[in-house]
Amino acid sequence: ATQLKTIPELMASLETGYKEAVKAEKTSAKKEAPRRGKGKPRRR
Repeated sequence: ATQLKTIPELMASLETGYKEAVKAEKTSAKKEAPRRGKGKPRRR
């Protein structure tokens, strides 16, 4: 198990981890959103 000295430390690490996850999710969502319209190139 990971050893954390204090509870505030644990809370801080949790918060930063959560923020990082949210940030990553937002950026990935932004990157994937425009791709939806571009399927295969249109054939004439």
